[in-house]
Parts: sequence; C-alpha cells; structure tokens
Amino acid sequence: MKPHTQSIRRISALFSLMAVIALTFNARAQSTWMNCHEGTIETRYQQGDVHIYAMKIQGYSQGDLKTNPLANSKYICEGIFNTGRGSNTGSIYCQFTTPGGDLVFSEITADGEPKSKFKLIGGTGKWAKATGEGRVALTFTNKKVEDGPFKACVRGEGTLRLK
Repeated sequence: MKPHTQSIRRISALFSLMAVIALTFNARAQSTWMNCHEGTIETRYQQGDVHIYAMKIQGYSQGDLKTNPLANSKYICEGIFNTGRGSNTGSIYCQFTTPGGDLVFSEITADGEPKSKFKLIGGTGKWAKATGEGRVALTFTNKKVEDGPFKACVRGEGTLRLK
C-alpha cells in the first residue's frame, strides 16, 4: 500500500464525518454514529513527499430523529489535503440541508492523527446557535482510493447542543 493511500482513506472519513451526527437535542451527550457516502478524489499536485488532493462528497445523514437530529438531511462537503509523508493534514467544510430546509455547517480538520476533529460552525433556523464537536475515523473504503469516484464509511463520536 502506498504511504498516501492510507492517508487518502483517512481523508474520505473526514468528509462523511458530519453525515451522521447522532446526538441529542437539548443536553450535551456523547454519541456514536456510522455513515457511508460517495465522492470523488482529484490530485492537484504531487512531487516527492507532497501529495495534494481535493475531495468532494455527497449523501444523506442516516438514523432517526430521536438519536440523530440531522437524520435524513442531505449533505455536501469539499476540502483539500496534503497526504505526504504518510499522514494527512487539511480541512473540509460541509453543508447539511435538513428536511425542514435549515442549513447546518461544519468544519473538519485533519491533523495527522488517526481520528480527525469536527466542529459545528453555524446554521440557520433551529440550528442557528447549535454547538458540537467530536472525532471521526474511517472504518471501510472500496478499492478505489486513487483519482476518481470512491465510496467510504466512517464511524464518529461527539456531542451536539441545540440552544
């Protein structure tokens, strides 16, 4: 396996991070979730130990509203990463559109660790003052981790609070 292949797998985990925030509405509580998505990878630059990739994903948040306030929300995410030297760094931004039409925005940061960080950064409607944070890790990916389409699943854990 190429050194950057494992990092690419970690990157795809970042994108679906916000896909399943299985958390509670009015209390801060630790929760876990799993979500699967599809997307594309595009190499932007590669020379020596530097491997710059752009990724885009899309999908729907899984679960039910009792355990996941974002269940059935459509999401899109985009980001750029450097997977050189065997670890990944970079950022992803996601937008969720809830069934009621509210928007929820998140930021995911790859910091070279096996699990990447996420944070809710804004929203509209009942999500306007929501806060949340956690970690996500890739649990599965198909064989395609090079440029082109891919499918992946992630497991995440975190907290959310609607104010």
